[in-house]
Amino acid sequence: NHRVADTHGAKSAKPGHPQRSSFFRSTPLGRSASKNSRVLAYNTKTNMAELEIHHEGHESDGAGQMVGILAAVLAVALAIVSIMSHRTHTEAIITKSEANDAWSHYQASRIKTHNVELGLNLLVVLGAKGEAAGKMKADNEAQLKKYDKQGKDIQKEAEGHEEASQAAEHRALRYDVGEGLLEIALVLSSIYFIARKMMFPVIGVIAGVAGIAIALTGLAM
Repeated sequence: NHRVADTHGAKSAKPGHPQRSSFFRSTPLGRSASKNSRVLAYNTKTNMAELEIHHEGHESDGAGQMVGILAAVLAVALAIVSIMSHRTHTEAIITKSEANDAWSHYQASRIKTHNVELGLNLLVVLGAKGEAAGKMKADNEAQLKKYDKQGKDIQKEAEGHEEASQAAEHRALRYDVGEGLLEIALVLSSIYFIARKMMFPVIGVIAGVAGIAIALTGLAM
């Protein structure tokens, strides 16, 4: 095969091969090729011209690279905040379950307390006397003190679990808001590659910074 190089349509062909005519340059293919670096190849086996086009102007998009890095940072921040949100929601559910168990234990303790109080009241109403009645009264009074103290401890524990559950829910809400803002920021930044307008990454940066700031307030709670 013999090849003839022509980068601007004006160079001469090798000896024995004619130059490309002005008719070729006037055709749509010729006009399209004139915009790029091109090589005209002549295949002697098939007696047909082969046009190889090499595109030029592969310039680096600095703004696009910056937006790409920004999108990567936002994606990492979004992943971290999402994990924190899910973990905090799980913590809230666990502490709420522990609070419910503690309140059930407290109710059982209060039932025992009421039963002991009922026994003491019956002794007083019936006017029971004697050594057996005195012993029963002393046992009931000891159990009453025991269940009363136990009930207060269980109540304190249940209230502690309730407070922990509410605090976890408040933190999770901050993480959820931060996660939503980071998702919006990531989407807006990605729109740049379609619209080629810096307005979207700028708004994305604002939303991302706000999301990270709100998520950080959850850590301080």
